[in-house]
Amino acid sequence: VFITCNENVLEPLAYAPLKLGSVIPEPGAWMAAQLGAQQAGLCGRGWLGGGGHVHDSNWLGGKGYNGLAESYPYWLNGAFPMAVLLRNESAVGEIRQQMAYIFAKANASTAAGWIGPLVDGSPWSTFRFLVATTQYIDATGDAVAVKAMFTFATRLLTFLQKSPLGDGSWSQSRWQELLEGYQWLLDSKYISLASENELADVWSLMHLVRQQGFDWVKWVESDEKHPFVNASHHYTPTAYIANHDISGNDISSSQFADNATHLDCEKLCNTTKACVAYVWAEKGCDAKGVIANNTCWLKFAVGPATKQACRNYRVVRNSSEDVIRGWFPTNTQDADSMGYNHWMPTINRQWVHGVNLGQAMMTWGLLFRLTGEKDYIDRGRAAWDKVMALHGQATGVFTGDETLAGTPANRGTETCGVVETMNAAGEMFQITGDVKYADQLEKIAYNALPAAFFNGTMWTLNYFQQVNKLDAMDGQPKCEEGCVYCFGMVYECCVSNHAQGWPKFVARQMHISSRGNLAVVQYFSSITTDTVTLPDKTTISSLRIDTEYPFNETITLAVQGASAAFTMELRIPGWCRSATVNGVHAPAGMFEVSVPLGNSNVVIVLPMDIRVERRPPTQLMPPPAASVPNNAATIHRGPLMYAVDRAATQDYNGVFENGNDLLPKGQFHGQNNYLLGKGEWRHALVLGNDVHPDLRFEFRAFPELPAGQGPFAAALVPGRIIGRAVSLSPTLWDVVKAGRGAATECNEGTTSIPSYSTAWSDLPPQSPIHVQGNLEPFEISLIPYGATNLRVGEIPTAVMS
Repeated sequence: VFITCNENVLEPLAYAPLKLGSVIPEPGAWMAAQLGAQQAGLCGRGWLGGGGHVHDSNWLGGKGYNGLAESYPYWLNGAFPMAVLLRNESAVGEIRQQMAYIFAKANASTAAGWIGPLVDGSPWSTFRFLVATTQYIDATGDAVAVKAMFTFATRLLTFLQKSPLGDGSWSQSRWQELLEGYQWLLDSKYISLASENELADVWSLMHLVRQQGFDWVKWVESDEKHPFVNASHHYTPTAYIANHDISGNDISSSQFADNATHLDCEKLCNTTKACVAYVWAEKGCDAKGVIANNTCWLKFAVGPATKQACRNYRVVRNSSEDVIRGWFPTNTQDADSMGYNHWMPTINRQWVHGVNLGQAMMTWGLLFRLTGEKDYIDRGRAAWDKVMALHGQATGVFTGDETLAGTPANRGTETCGVVETMNAAGEMFQITGDVKYADQLEKIAYNALPAAFFNGTMWTLNYFQQVNKLDAMDGQPKCEEGCVYCFGMVYECCVSNHAQGWPKFVARQMHISSRGNLAVVQYFSSITTDTVTLPDKTTISSLRIDTEYPFNETITLAVQGASAAFTMELRIPGWCRSATVNGVHAPAGMFEVSVPLGNSNVVIVLPMDIRVERRPPTQLMPPPAASVPNNAATIHRGPLMYAVDRAATQDYNGVFENGNDLLPKGQFHGQNNYLLGKGEWRHALVLGNDVHPDLRFEFRAFPELPAGQGPFAAALVPGRIIGRAVSLSPTLWDVVKAGRGAATECNEGTTSIPSYSTAWSDLPPQSPIHVQGNLEPFEISLIPYGATNLRVGEIPTAVMS
């Protein structure tokens, strides 16, 4: 269906960010150092994971790393804005050459407008490339890139009309990225470069991928009483296709007698209500020798076909009715079962994949802009509340190791999930203007994001981080094999995708509101690089933000050369109850302040009282099973969460880049770092009461950060919280004994560390714990969560009997 462009208008953004590069981190301040650490580390050195570099990417003519072609678009999405924000003209120039190569390949007859190496294949990696390209266009104005995006829309529209997004595919799960990219393009001045037909194709494409994409809105809203009901795409029956397999969700697999044929498999499919296709493999016929008997797979969804010897398929019939596919998980056991495809055959693990959901959290805003249906705003807020209530962590993210896991503090969150949820929160704020999302973005950026990296550098990272993380070990009995919970070269997705976190956060600092005001939404030292022109033509020669936030509470905005008085909007975080702007009380939300003609200062003070937040009960098992009482404390000051830092013995292997010329000097660079925690970790805080806890904050002068080093390291972070604690016995709080995270014995001789045991901490005991008065409390120190490698961040509390 083609829709003429004049029948479609996007709902306007509530807050539109300033052009990329028009605001940069103040040189010498901590955010500039943090971006410098990223430039010195994996991203700046061009690592894409799997032992490969940018020049190895199949986007640039290299061999590539997997069939998804994801690494280069992931990297580009962070590397380009990083280069612009650091004013690294050499890096910008290199990326310009790469983009020219990619667009030239797209214009070749073999691609006919398809962007990327997977011509007429999975379009998902191109979805991410388009998002990255919008930043490239924003900073460079490259008309070739604009034209390529419009041409690709027409090309993809034609392709998807014939080959819909496959059920359970990455493209079907992450379709909202395409809307993110094209909605930016339609908002921009570059819309004038498109013909009416090209614009019509963009609109038709957005509506088509919405139709073919997974329905995240209904899925997140579903529950046992209101299950997710969805019909598979309608497929055209095919002939029996030899030497090909098809992706898609399995209903079952069965082994048949020696004399059976594929017709017996087809008969089973025809008598199975949900079956639309089958795959048949004859006895003993498999390239890897895996098939021992005649084997029949039944499928209720059909994805792309791929060549594979000895496997043959047929699409038997169209799906003709809606199927109850399940409901959004409310507890750890169901989430884990879905993640392992054990819950029910009509559930796809893609729906509970943490990174998929992180990206999908902007769907409500994008659909509001596309359709104008205002209820998406309220439904989006309810969806965020639901996800965080059922699977959220105190750091602002939700669990996803790799799939949803409930609220236990020992369960992990993938680094990709961290940065995708940040991006979704940023998009939702820009679209709705709801400060809730800007607060969420801040919480993730200043806690979960830095915690993903080792010692404040950006050379190695976790695949999964945990709020309560006792060790950073992998594998058994060789407990330093692979790197999932260690800090190192993890899977290529996170090695490349982490790069978007800090640069896109910085790029979203200043906006123009729908009321025409300049708005400052995030706080760190920065400076504008050019005159800011407001919609009413008021100009501001320069705006400099001077602050040590989030480590300190005062923020000074120095305005130079305002051509007229204007209104500025300032975000007052929801955690702050006594904020002032120029001495006037400012309630939480977007606070308006009048700025006079000429030069002036605006001073924001965000008093940072120490806060105690309590964790909800943990729903490990499906209702009606009772939840496990928790009530453990998380400690916060301002936007920062604090945790008990855990000492460790370090080992390493898998060196992929090291040398004396690399930054920061005197530290480990490219290697897998394994940390075995040491010392007692079973502590309970003695708080007195939550409103006025028995805690004090000690601030020290901000240290000079070494080149290539961010501030989120135990030795550098400028502040700590001091409290009192008592030790708990293993009978009160132990490690996990069975299942995922259970204690593992690691053999001497397989590592440089003697024989040891590694395990996850179990759930904290219910707080408050009543302890005997003869047990003497001791002083304990907490540092910002993001500066810890190993930690206890969700801490039980005690009262002295």
